[in-house]
Amino acid sequence: MAETPFRPTSTVRQYWDNLSTAEAWAIHGKLITVEEEQAVRAAISLETKSLPEPIMVLDLASGANNLVYFSGRNYDLVSTDVSLKHLGLLPRDKRVLLDARYKLPFTADYDLVTSIFGMRYFEDQEAVISDSLRLLKTGGKLIMIDYDQTQAAAEARAFNGEELAAWVNRFLAPHKATCRNMFPGSMKVASLDLLVIEKST
Repeated sequence: MAETPFRPTSTVRQYWDNLSTAEAWAIHGKLITVEEEQAVRAAISLETKSLPEPIMVLDLASGANNLVYFSGRNYDLVSTDVSLKHLGLLPRDKRVLLDARYKLPFTADYDLVTSIFGMRYFEDQEAVISDSLRLLKTGGKLIMIDYDQTQAAAEARAFNGEELAAWVNRFLAPHKATCRNMFPGSMKVASLDLLVIEKST
């Protein structure tokens, strides 16, 4: 269940569109370390080893820079975001303006659906997971990576990968979910959770 009321799409879009590119990158740089960026790239590479190329990817809440996390494989990536300004920095033929908190206007054509540092902005994370699974081919994967604490004003709900994995395994079986902390023993206040869900049917 959502922990906070849904904010109107127009409000969310205006927040991000009003940020300058420099401000958006400053937020990114303040929250995400170089080591974390490298760990995210490595995790995606590892989790997609079993997927045949080209890997059809739908990335939710891409921001202006999520392309940096996809390298080393043949990814056919569609980026989505609620912000026109962020989408303007991404390849024109592979971007879609949308609010990923609502039912996604796609069909089950994807090998991989991702949300990288985007789940904190979704009030009803369970609904996003359920709808994302609908878009996966059988054997496809849903990968979500985010912090377990909110850290900025625009964020709606902390991302608890362990709780969401337990929810998936209980209510969305036979799909299988696993979660791990990408930096166990870290001294950072917020830990970085990796949630992987494989679509079985």
